[in-house]
Amino acid sequence: MSGGGAGAAAPDPEPVPVRWLEDTPPAFTPGAAWGVPWPEGELRADEPLSLETADGRAIPVQSWPLAYWPDGSIKWSGLAVGAVDGGMDELSVVRGVPAVPEQ
Repeated sequence: MSGGGAGAAAPDPEPVPVRWLEDTPPAFTPGAAWGVPWPEGELRADEPLSLETADGRAIPVQSWPLAYWPDGSIKWSGLAVGAVDGGMDELSVVRGVPAVPEQ
């Protein structure tokens, strides 16, 4: 096994842009789910993910690990959003506590 010690902190990952198929966001999003790959060692299993618009508005999102690297870091994350009315054209997945839905 290689890499840093057990307590070594991974550098903050860059925001991961989310792109809609055909680059056209819907006017109303009834909900969506997708996956994000991570380089080995970049995201620890206990780190939450959040979703933000280009202007910094937090969108409620759920995330869960789908696969792990041998060092225990996340290899793939699954993410899902509920219904959202507009404003979803430029999104980024970032490290942090996700927003809580109003309902």
